Amino acid sequence: MYNKKSPAQIKTELDTAKESGEKNIKVLFNNFIEIHQNLLDTLKTKLLTEENKAKFYAKKDDFISLALDFKSNSEKIFEEYKNLGKDYSTE
Repeated sequence: MYNKKSPAQIKTELDTAKESGEKNIKVLFNNFIEIHQNLLDTLKTKLLTEENKAKFYAKKDDFISLALDFKSNSEKIFEEYKNLGKDYSTE
């Protein structure tokens, strides 16, 4: 679906690479990258709409506050268990 080349075009690229001394893996890898770039371009056009961007920016502050809460809670838990680990090691 995201490969814009026909099998004949890929075979021609492989034959050209073989004649020039390049390895087939390089041609296949380039096609692999191209397919994924096409996929990303499609996702960008479908997902990065103005409506979705507006929804994201509306919720952005909520996400940031959740992340900060998570960070502070995880730091407290880390300190608590760090001290508990010292107690257990002395015992």
